[in-house]
Amino acid sequence: MDAVPTPPAAAAPLDSAVGALSAEAGFTSTIPMESGEADCLVVMCSDHRFRRQALEFVHSLGYEQPHVLSLPGGVAIMHSMVAAIGFLSKAAGRLVAKAVELTGVRDVLCIAHEDCGGYRAGKVELVGRVTRRLAGSSLQEIQRDHLIKAARTIHFSLDGVNVRTFYADVVGDEDPRVHFSEVAVSDRQRSRRTR
Repeated sequence: MDAVPTPPAAAAPLDSAVGALSAEAGFTSTIPMESGEADCLVVMCSDHRFRRQALEFVHSLGYEQPHVLSLPGGVAIMHSMVAAIGFLSKAAGRLVAKAVELTGVRDVLCIAHEDCGGYRAGKVELVGRVTRRLAGSSLQEIQRDHLIKAARTIHFSLDGVNVRTFYADVVGDEDPRVHFSEVAVSDRQRSRRTR
């Protein structure tokens, strides 16, 4: 007769962990609530490994109150080829438009990063493989192209919005840091088409 596997141990209740939430006391942040208007919209990947560095970078550009829209894969889901195989590019575009409308920001920063899981997983990986094969492009070149196309889409669909794009690389072996470089969007791509 086969032995019945032992179920995994239940997780410790939250109130027994150090600094955890108890049902009676709740939790009060140590960080004061900030008021004021957002001064830019940041559209970036939801990858936790790059979040703090991305916000540090945004602050280094002089923005103090960024409104952040984190999406798995970042602006990759706005790419039409990704949308063609089932992603929600229109929904992502609407989220960006709604965030701009609600916050009133005029500056949108799009950030992609090295080793993005969105480009390695599922349908986006398929797009990456097909594009690399057809165009002979590296994954980083594809991401940069997606940033430019997303910037163009946002700029053409939202009047008066300035869009800048950035790519984040991990640099250094022993003490790795994140380096942000601007991905140039040409004037031809940024200007609104006239009829």
